[in-house]
Order: sequence, then C-alpha cells, then structure tokens
Amino acid sequence: MIKRIRNSYSRRPCLTAVLLLTLTFAAIVVLELLVINRGCVWGSTLDWDSQHFMIPEYLRTRYFDTGDRYPDFALQLGGGQNIYNLAYYGIANPLYMPAYLMPGVSMALYIQVLSMAEVLVSAIMVYFLLRKHFSGEIPLILAFMFLFAGPVIFHSHRHIMFVNYYPFLLGLLFLVRGRDSVIRLALISVMTYCLMCTSYYYSVGSFFAVGIYMIYLCLEREPDIRISGIVGKIWKKTLFAVLGCVCAARFWLPSLAAITNGRASTSVDVSLPALIMPTLNFGVLLYTAYSAGLTCIVPASVISLLRKGSRAERFLSGLIAVSVLFPLIAYLFNGTMYVDGKAFIPFIPLLLILCGCFFVKYLDGSADIRFMKWVFPALVVLSFASGTYNTIQTVFVIADTVILISTLNFCIRKNRKKLLFALTLLMSFSVCVSLCFVDSFVKKKELDEQYSDVPRNLAEDILDSDREVYRFAEDSTSEMSVNMVYGSDYLTTNIYSSLSNPEYRDFRFYASGSEISTRNNAIHRQPLNVIFNTLMGCRYRLAKEDPDMFGETEVASDGGYRVMKNPSALPVGFASGDVMSRDKFIHLQYELQHEAILTNIIVPKKFASEGKKPDRTKKLDIDFNDLTDYDGISLKNRIFTVNSSKKVKARVELDEPVRDKVLIVTAFADNRIGAIAYQSDVILKINGISNKLTDPKWKYNNGNFVFSYIISSDEPIEALDMEFSPGYYNISGFEAYTMDGSVITGANSNKDPLIIDNSEALGDRISGKVNVSRDGWFCFTIPYDKGFTIRVDGEKTEYYKTDLAFIGFPITAGEHEIELEYNAPMRKEGAYISLGGALLTLLLLAVFLVYDRRKRPEQESVKDLNKTLDISRKI
Repeated sequence: MIKRIRNSYSRRPCLTAVLLLTLTFAAIVVLELLVINRGCVWGSTLDWDSQHFMIPEYLRTRYFDTGDRYPDFALQLGGGQNIYNLAYYGIANPLYMPAYLMPGVSMALYIQVLSMAEVLVSAIMVYFLLRKHFSGEIPLILAFMFLFAGPVIFHSHRHIMFVNYYPFLLGLLFLVRGRDSVIRLALISVMTYCLMCTSYYYSVGSFFAVGIYMIYLCLEREPDIRISGIVGKIWKKTLFAVLGCVCAARFWLPSLAAITNGRASTSVDVSLPALIMPTLNFGVLLYTAYSAGLTCIVPASVISLLRKGSRAERFLSGLIAVSVLFPLIAYLFNGTMYVDGKAFIPFIPLLLILCGCFFVKYLDGSADIRFMKWVFPALVVLSFASGTYNTIQTVFVIADTVILISTLNFCIRKNRKKLLFALTLLMSFSVCVSLCFVDSFVKKKELDEQYSDVPRNLAEDILDSDREVYRFAEDSTSEMSVNMVYGSDYLTTNIYSSLSNPEYRDFRFYASGSEISTRNNAIHRQPLNVIFNTLMGCRYRLAKEDPDMFGETEVASDGGYRVMKNPSALPVGFASGDVMSRDKFIHLQYELQHEAILTNIIVPKKFASEGKKPDRTKKLDIDFNDLTDYDGISLKNRIFTVNSSKKVKARVELDEPVRDKVLIVTAFADNRIGAIAYQSDVILKINGISNKLTDPKWKYNNGNFVFSYIISSDEPIEALDMEFSPGYYNISGFEAYTMDGSVITGANSNKDPLIIDNSEALGDRISGKVNVSRDGWFCFTIPYDKGFTIRVDGEKTEYYKTDLAFIGFPITAGEHEIELEYNAPMRKEGAYISLGGALLTLLLLAVFLVYDRRKRPEQESVKDLNKTLDISRKI
C-alpha cells in the first residue's frame, strides 16, 4: 500500500497529495462524529454553541428584518450594545456573505461546513506553497504536519476565529512570492482586506508572518542582499498590503474603539521584568490547541539551523528563538492581556518552512545532528525549570524528545533517514488526536432544540398579541441560548461576547444584586432576579424549569416551555419626578439600594436630590450556625469552612415563612486558601439560584467574592435549601433582608412610560412619545455609551448616566416626542478612511499600470539588443 502511494505520488504528486489530505481529514471527521462522538455536530460545547454560530445567526436575522447589512446597534442583546462588540464573530467576514442568500440554511450548519472546508483548503494551500520551497515528499509531510497541528482541526469546531483566516493568510503568502505586477498588487490589497474582515485579532500576527516571509524570500534568493535591497524588493507589496488594511478601516476602526472601551480585564498580573526576562518556554509552540501546536521537530530544527544554516534560515530561526525566549513578544501579540501561545498560530507556515529546511539538510547529510542531539535535550531540561507545561505537554515533551533523539541515531546508523518522516507524522497525529478527541461536542438533539419551533412560536405569539416594546427574560436553556434572538422585536438582557458594554457589565454583575453563575464575566446570562427583570423591562420570561418569581403569572406553555408575565416590569423608557443623586444612592446600605433604584431614577451626583427614601426593606434574622450540623462544614471566628470531597446539601429553616416579600441573602466567598494546586471553583446554590467564584489561577477569574441571592416566589419561603460544591474554601458574613412585594408591584406607579413607535423593525433608531406628569428625569434602560444622539421635540439634548449604567436626561412636564439614534464611535471616520484608501489604491494601480506599459517596450528593446549582441558574438 505504501509503495503504491509512493509510486502514485512520484507520477502525479499534486493530485495524490490532494487526495491523501482530503481522505485523511475526512477520516478524522468521520472518526470524531460517527465513532467517538456519535450523534454530535462539528461544534464544541465551549463557546461554539453560544457564540460562534449564534451571533452570526443573530446578525443575519436582524438583516432579514431590517435590511441593514452593517448596522451600528444591537438593541436585541445585552440591553442594547454597540454592534462592533460583536465584530469578532463575523460581522464583515466575506465568507459569511453567501449565507445571507440562503435563508433556509441555518448558520449552525453553514458554519460547520465552512469550517471543515477552510481546514481542508488551507492544508492543500500549504502543500502547494511549500512545493515552491521543497521537492519530493517533504511538502506533503509538512502539509500533513499543518493538518495535524494542535489548533487547526481543534479550533475549526471550537474557536473558529483562531484559524478561519488561514485561506487569506496563505493567499497572501502566495501573492508576495511573485513579481510586482498590477494584478498581483491589487490582489494583495483584496486579500489583506478580507483577512482583516475575517479575524482582526489574528490579522496582526498574520501581517507580521507575511512580512517575515517576504524578508526570508529575499534572503533565500539573494543571500548577500543588503537591507536597502530588501526594502526595494518588498516596498510595493507592503504598500498595497497597508492599503488593504486602510480599506478595511470601516470595520476595524470602530472595532478598535469598541475594544478600548469594552474589553473585560483578565486576572493575570504580568510584570515588566517578567516580560523582558528570557524564559525558555517551548509551550508557546508545542502540543496544545492554544499555541502553534507542533512537535519537538520545530525547536530541534531551530537549533540545528541556527548552528548550521543559510542566512535566510538563521534569520527565520533567530526570530522564532527570540519569540520563544522573550514573553514580551507573546504579550504584545495577545493585545497586552496575557502571555499566551495562541498568538503564534499564524506563524505555523513559517515554522513548517524551518522544518523543511532541516529535513533537506538532514537528508543530504549537512545538518549538524551531533550538536543538536546534545544541545536540544539540555534545552528541554532547562525549559522544565523556567517554563510552564500542563500534563499533556509534559508527557509529549518527554516522549517526543526521547523518540526524536533515538530516531535520529537509528536512522543515521542504519541509513534509513526517511523513517524520521513517518515518526514525525505519527507524533503530529498523536497530538491532533489527544486534543480533538477530548473536546466536548454539541449533541445534534441539543442543536435541534436551539432551532426548535416551539419557543420561537411562543415568542412570536406573544409579540403579535402585545405590540408594545419590552424585553424578554431568556431562561429557556443554559449558556447555549445566551445570544438567542427570535426577531428584531425580541429584546433581551443576555449577551455572551468577548466585548460588551462595560457600564452594563458592571451593573449586571456587581450593582444589580444578581447572581453570577458562570466562570467568565463575558457571559451575561439572564439572572433569576425579579428586581433586575422589573428594572430592565422584562415583561415576559421564556423559561423551562426555573421556579416562578414573585408577581409572575403563566400566560402560555408548549412542549415543556413556559412564558411567564411580570405585569410590574418597567417600560424600556420612562420619566419620573422622583430622583435620587448618585452620591445619596451609593451611601445607602447595599440592601436598601434595590428598593431605591426601583422607586427613583438615579442621576449624576451634581444634580443633588434626596429622592424617595427606601423604607420597605428590613433585616431578617436567620441562624446560619445550623450549617455546622452537616459533615464537611465547620465554623471558627464566624467563618464557615467547607472541606469536602463531595457536595454538601444543607437546609436552614426560617423562624417564620416569608410571604409577599422578596428575600435578599448575601455572603462572602474566598477560595484563596490552602495549597494553590488544590484551589478550585466555588459554587453555592440557594433555593435554585447559583453563585460561582472561579479558581484564582484562571486568567478569566470572575472576581465574584460577594454572593448575592434575590429569592422570590408567590409561595411562602419557609427555608433556605443550600448546596455547597466540593472543595476547600471559606464562606462568611451571611446576612438576610426582606423587601416588601409592594416595591415590585408599585414600581410603575411613579413612572410615565415612553410609547415607542414599533411600526418599523427596531434597529439603530427608536422613537416615541411620553406624557410627563411632573418635572423630573427621563431614563432609557439602554446601557450608557458615547455614540447616542437624543432629540427631544426635535432638539438635540445632552444625556447623562442614570440608574448607574443607563442613559437619561432632565425633562419637563408635558407631552414630548423623543428620538434616540446610535452611531458607533469611529464608524464614520472609518468609512471615510476606507473610501480614501480605496481611491488611493485605484490611483496607484493606475499609475503603476501606465508605468509598466511605458517600461515594457524599453525592456523588450533591451532584450532585442541583447539577442543581437549574442548573435554577433557567435558569428
């Protein structure tokens, strides 16, 4: 069989290579979906299910309703968000455009097929690119190494933006190889534009990879070339790549503005000395999906080529060595957030070129194998002392190093050098299998439930029968439905995006009293909090198994789904004469703030006002000492310590049942105790409401040290049913309060609602009328941002931050027309820059075209003269 493949490859190398790559990838897909993960789809339960197809589905749904392909505002998600908070998920991805012409095909299916196609096309492109550098079997070996690289297949079903730009990156690598023809320069701009629009995060690393490759080509073709000569050869290509970036400013400039404003910080503390101190960490290149994901042959090749390589090879090897040694490089490529090897994913083709160079020298006997055999293992040992590896990486590093050195000795001694290729592929395939097959895939029935007609029909029936503008509380499933939207008039408070409005994020997590049940503060799930739902205008709640809340009634049900109505929910926009300054508000005790924000509009402190003072919230005495009756929970100095290998379920009886009131419970959690290696997530569930504090070692730590529970029910609350997660941690400071139910049921009594005109689909602009009963303030429960324009009775009005996170302005008594419009910051400037870039690109192409046509006759004359001289010499 192997001999037949070799014969086929020698006769028809390209066709054979394409078939082998296609069949291998198809076998991996079949193995993953039909054998190991039967009944699943090509998508991970981590992020893919809730972000990577759901947000593009929302963007397409919105387009079908509004006809606006590139909107500015997402009113339907997160209470209302800058649309460029979602840009990372394909708002301008050119490969998503065909899906807008296929409304009958779900984005989930489209993206699965597209992701698989991108992997296969990229592997084939790598093969043809490396054929430009190497001959024989080496390009095919390297193409398989790309296919098996940790992130390539893995992220085609998890974080697709980590790899979906590769066709454009490889297209650029092809284009920069040729001469500077007008067509080629134009294609470089187009390819750069597409790469920017596909994955702006990885565009930076991709452009550096292309630049390094151009310099490498110059050094490879002319080893003695000087810097001025390199500049002369690459300046045109670089110019048109820059122009392609300029043309994409319409998308990346407002995205950059959104990043600077809305990116959640990490819990990683990185010091400057640690960044500039050399650290030998092969982990940024090897064995994981969050790195280049290759094998030990890469650092071994770098060492060998630094010792005995051409100028071009030493240049490329030196850059890779510096990137590995200095964490500052990875830190900068990761947007100054953390040091992570995923920034090196765009550099995989360059790393494969180094491997190919080593293979060539290895086969012809010019590689310094003896030097590498001693130095590389020593560096591996050193890397264990200075770098950090997970368990899988540690096993692979040790095994791969031993196998590599043993193989080199055996192959040279027995003159069977090509055995190294087989073992390299075997190790690469092992890495691929170990990563891909441990991923958790979305089950097809779960995806079908996401697209089920039952909740959609329930939502549409409600929206058809109640034509006012309000929000839905989306509680129908877990994180998978966070970004679910059933139409442009289906408004939610949920959002899961790497970027989100920071004012809303702080309010949702830290000021609203809502529970935090997720590990990542980028996930804004609908809380089980009737106070939050009332304030945010969630008139209806689409639920499945969640308990009823105070004041709710069931208005529809079907197939296990229920629609609950909260008649006390505030409108999306309202006016009130009861106003409290922020200064007065923040000096209230925490438990009183819930009542204050429902009975007042909270305005900037410079507008001094006492407002309605909260007087319907009382302290409730509960004896939590009974928790010590349960195994695994101890009490010392008023601090409960949980030390248990399994869940601890406890029940605390109330002295009297709580009726017609909302119960507020708070506690402090701390998992920063004991040995660091054993610190983990903390989860405390009370009456079905969960709070989570994430492992302090995790870079996206949610910082949820204050657990808050808003417990409400129309039934009497007789006890607190508590469930403590296993682990070793502290819980302290339990306090309980009750807020009278009249605060909820009377929340609308001092509010004048904005009657919103919803004759058109809700997009970047909303308008309506309000009849204000007395002078006061108007509040939109839309997160505060700088991109709004508000007009009252046709006149532009300055707006302020109200209710801690939203937008509002003073208003006088009487009837008013209010119009709110959003323009994403830097979007117009980006559009102008894009237009200027496009015009400049066309102008320069025209200039070069004219120049080439004028120069061509001169070149032909020179060629004719040279031919004549050659003939004369021969005569």
